[in-house]
Amino acid sequence: MDEKVGNNSLLCYLKPIMIFIGALPHTLIDFNKNLYILYQYMIQGAFLLFLILLYIGLSQLHGPIDQIFQSISVLAVYSIMYVKGLVCLSKNIRELIHDMVTKETLVRIRDTADAAAAFMIYKVTVNKSKNVQIFYITLTYSTCIAFIIPSVKYRMFPVTSSTKNASEHLPYVMWMPLDQNEHNLTALIIQIFCAFLATNYYCFIQCILVILPLNVNFRLKVLASNLRSVDSLVTTEEVGNREDVRNKLRCCIIEHIDIIRNCRLLSETIKYLMLLEFLLSSAQISLILFEITTTNDKNLIFFSLFHIFQVLVQLLILYWYADEIRVQSSAISIVLYGMKWYQYNKTINKSIQIMMIRSQRPLSLTVGPFGEMSLAMAMKVTIPFDICFTSHVFFSL
Repeated sequence: MDEKVGNNSLLCYLKPIMIFIGALPHTLIDFNKNLYILYQYMIQGAFLLFLILLYIGLSQLHGPIDQIFQSISVLAVYSIMYVKGLVCLSKNIRELIHDMVTKETLVRIRDTADAAAAFMIYKVTVNKSKNVQIFYITLTYSTCIAFIIPSVKYRMFPVTSSTKNASEHLPYVMWMPLDQNEHNLTALIIQIFCAFLATNYYCFIQCILVILPLNVNFRLKVLASNLRSVDSLVTTEEVGNREDVRNKLRCCIIEHIDIIRNCRLLSETIKYLMLLEFLLSSAQISLILFEITTTNDKNLIFFSLFHIFQVLVQLLILYWYADEIRVQSSAISIVLYGMKWYQYNKTINKSIQIMMIRSQRPLSLTVGPFGEMSLAMAMKVTIPFDICFTSHVFFSL
C-alpha cells in the first residue's frame, strides 16, 4: 500500500514546508531516510542556534527603549515558536500524521459504494484543509515580508542623512561573529534566511494544529456515513440477522474506538500547547500594544496591527475546528438512533446501544486542565473578554 503524501491530500501545500523544516515523518518521504533524519537534527539545531544568537544580541543591546522592546518581542515570539515546534515535532504528533496519511490512502484506493461516499467527504475536507493552509501561508509570509522590507529597502536605497548605523537597520538585534556594519549584506542575508526558517516553522505549527482536528472530523463524518449505509443491507426482518450486517457494524465499532483513541492522543499532546497559545497570545498582544505606543515607525505600527489580527484569527480558527469535533461526535448517537434497529436481533441492538451510549459523551480538545475548546467558549469568553482582559493586565504592568 502506498502511504506517500499525495498532491491532493490534507497536507498538499504543507508538505514542502514540512520537508524543509524536517517535520514530515521519515516514513512518508521518498528519498534516503537516514539522510533525512540527519537533516532534521541539523535544521532544528539551526533554529536553536538562531535563538541563542538573538538572546546574546539582546543582552548586549544598549539602545532606545522602542528597539529594546522590539527585540524582546521578537525573541519572545521565536522562543514560543520553538517550544511549540518541539511539541508539534514530538513522537505523538508524528504518529498522528502517519495515521492520518494512512487513512487518506485507504479512502483513495477502496472501490466500494461506501468508499464513494467517503471519498466525497474526503474531497470536501481536503478543500477545507487547502483553504486553511493558503490562509496561514499567505498571512504568515505577508507578515514576514512586511517585517524585512524596511531593511531591504534601506539596503537598496540607503538614506545618507540617517544617523543610524547600517546594523541598526537590520530586521533583528542578533549577535554574529562579524562586523555587521562592514559586512551588512552578509548579515542581512543571514537574517532573512533565519526569518524564512521561522516563517516556515510558524506555518507548519499553525496548520498542523488545524489539520489534525480536521482529520478527526473527517473520520467521524465517514463513520456516520458508514453507519447510515448499514440499513441498506436490510430488506426484510430475516435479512436483519445476516452476518454481513454484524460484520459491518463491527467494523464501525472498531473505527469508532480508534477515532476516540486518536482524539484522546491529540488532546493529551496539545492541551498544554493550547493553554500556552492562549496565554502567550495575550502576552504578545499586550507587548505589541506597548510597542505601538513607544514608536513612531509607521512600518512597525502596520506590522504590529497585522500581527494582532493574525493572533486573533488563528485562535478563532483553532476553536472552530475543535468545536466541530464535539458536534460530529455527538451526531453519531443521532445517526445510530435513526437506524432500523427495530429490525435487528438482540445482539446487534445491544452493540448499537453500547455505541450510542459512548457517543453521547462528545469528544473534545481541551485547554490545559481548565476546559474544553468550543466555539461557544471562544465567542462568549475567550476572544472578547479573556484575551482583552489579560492583555490589559499585561499592558498595565
